[in-house]
Amino acid sequence: MENGKIENLLELALDTTESMREQSENLSAGYDKTDNRWEIVVRYSGDIQTIEEEFDYVTKLLGGYAVLRVTQAQLMQLAENPQIEYIEKPKALSFAVYEGKLASCINPVQRAPYNLTGRGILVGIVDSGERVILLL
Repeated sequence: MENGKIENLLELALDTTESMREQSENLSAGYDKTDNRWEIVVRYSGDIQTIEEEFDYVTKLLGGYAVLRVTQAQLMQLAENPQIEYIEKPKALSFAVYEGKLASCINPVQRAPYNLTGRGILVGIVDSGERVILLL
């Protein structure tokens, strides 16, 4: 079902059997098998009112984004809408956390001999956007 507006991971999830999708946290993220609906994030242009009238579950976000709950047939219909620029599925948080930990070199300190977890530690980062030059 090649469509340039639909994210590759979402296309893969749509093309996969339900039993295979259930085995993958990433592929099943955003799918509710009780009512056969996908929770998707769309990037749109213009006024979303026509889309809100057409679909039951629409939550507008800032910056031209919205979250919709749609069936697979509705998703394909939505991809044909000229107002829709891009459609993606939500990501499993554990995947994002794992990737962040891997990139930040956290994994080695969470194994023996350190076994650090970060429990009880609060970290705050303030980025004011100001450029600071330190001369030593």
